[in-house]
Amino acid sequence: MKLRQIRKKSNGRQKLLSGNDRFPQFIILWLVFLLPAVSGCVVSPSLKKENQPTPAPPESRTTSVERDIKSMQTADFDYIYVFRRKDGAPFESDDKKYLKLNSPPATNRFVLSDGDRAVVAGSSFKFEPENLMALEDRFIIENHSVEKNDEESEQSEQSQSNKKGP
Repeated sequence: MKLRQIRKKSNGRQKLLSGNDRFPQFIILWLVFLLPAVSGCVVSPSLKKENQPTPAPPESRTTSVERDIKSMQTADFDYIYVFRRKDGAPFESDDKKYLKLNSPPATNRFVLSDGDRAVVAGSSFKFEPENLMALEDRFIIENHSVEKNDEESEQSEQSQSNKKGP
């Protein structure tokens, strides 16, 4: 096997180096370039925390009906009712028609909720007792209305009717 010989001047003297003598220089050279590259690839602990799956937020205990009631309260409806079928089944089209037919025409909002098993109604006007009795024949009714004293409710109803005109 032939060894390559290289001449190198060192301190004024010439020295013959074989290929094997260059091996340590080669390792040092690789370490100089390779070590910074490898050390830059180490994942820091702060990055490990970010890459971990985010824990699921605690389950919200509010149901869709409760969210819809809260939405009606935020919309400043004075009268909020939740209607459910007595058998607990989802609302069908004839149930919805019956509900709208027996509700005051001024009822502002109806929202299907709880997988179509409940309807949340919001109104600025009071449901008449006749309407509620007709609806109680077919539905379970939960009243979530904001309680007002009689004087305030009469004033708000009069102001609403004055806004609508004759």
